[in-house]
Amino acid sequence: MVSDGYRVAVVLGLLAAPFLTTVAAGGVARWAASRGDVDAGAPAGTFLERRARNLPGLRVGVTPHEVGPVDAYWPAVGFLGLAPATWSSERASARAVAAHELGHAMARWGPLPELLRMVATLAWHLFGAALLVLAVTGEARALSLAYVGVGVSVVAGVFVLADEVAASVRGARLLREDWRTSMEVERVAWRAFVGSAATYAAPWLTRVVIAVGLGACAAPLVGPSERWPMLGTLWVVAVLACTPFLLVRVLQVIAEVGWRAPARSDFHVAWTSDRERVLETRTSLVLLVWLALCPASPIDTAVIPLLVLGLVPAMGPLGGLGRALVGLPLALVRAPAPAYGPASELLVLVPEHDPAWSRALSLVRIAYVPLLIVLVARALPAVWYGFLT
Repeated sequence: MVSDGYRVAVVLGLLAAPFLTTVAAGGVARWAASRGDVDAGAPAGTFLERRARNLPGLRVGVTPHEVGPVDAYWPAVGFLGLAPATWSSERASARAVAAHELGHAMARWGPLPELLRMVATLAWHLFGAALLVLAVTGEARALSLAYVGVGVSVVAGVFVLADEVAASVRGARLLREDWRTSMEVERVAWRAFVGSAATYAAPWLTRVVIAVGLGACAAPLVGPSERWPMLGTLWVVAVLACTPFLLVRVLQVIAEVGWRAPARSDFHVAWTSDRERVLETRTSLVLLVWLALCPASPIDTAVIPLLVLGLVPAMGPLGGLGRALVGLPLALVRAPAPAYGPASELLVLVPEHDPAWSRALSLVRIAYVPLLIVLVARALPAVWYGFLT
């Protein structure tokens, strides 16, 4: 039986590796783009409005976001938004960002890139959930699900990386066709485009390495886990005490899938996202408590897939917490810019325009329902038997 330290090291190491490589590649890319950055002669927002207006057959709105350092194209509503700092900047690196996002808008792939991003994210969350369950329970089924998660994440990530590279190629063409763009600006933009591709390629390559070496790292975790007989009654209390909150959460998510209030402003989106983040965090804590009590509960091998599926919604908040802890030293040195964003990768900026497939995928937030049903069905007889005896 392997030590607890090894289990913790495997889980933290494999889950944190893609993020750490992203941070490293992104830092190098920003440093390379800032070297020799020149004045482009006009704000990036002005360039973006002019190029978007003159592209034949392209119907896309452009706007600066009211708050937050967000540069993104939102295909669900056909809008391209830049952070205020990017919109007003006259540096060549900011113009490269605008051209890259406009390159996304020029794609003719419809919702496929957005769908593949969601699939890649969900697959990686499945891998993380399976790895956690494997470390706690030692069940071989969890390792099999981990292979599925990392494999799908790698395959979907290929198309995500290709979409980013294609957007940069289109952006470079937009800059080259603009007579106001100098050769110096183009050179800076190309460095920024290469850095962007490297930032996306680094975590993908890391996941490929994880997929190849998963057997060597995680196979020792398979085996019988240590039982905690003193905690035998806590799993009943944990399940029944948390059931009302989870049921309310289920009803809320189902109601949002059927109808969502229109997003009236960026501030409204920020408030909605913060509320969703709090609810997801509380749900994740409940699921982690259940996972911690697994060795004390009558969870058999057949329930392991349901446990992995139920923990998938917790991976987003846990990942955010881990990124916050890693970024804490940087925040102490330099005050971060105000930011907002989705509580998970499944929340789109303007929800009332979400396509049907996006709303269906958002139901993963309540993927713990089958597990909840099974645990409640096992906890109630235990309570009834306790009263009778």
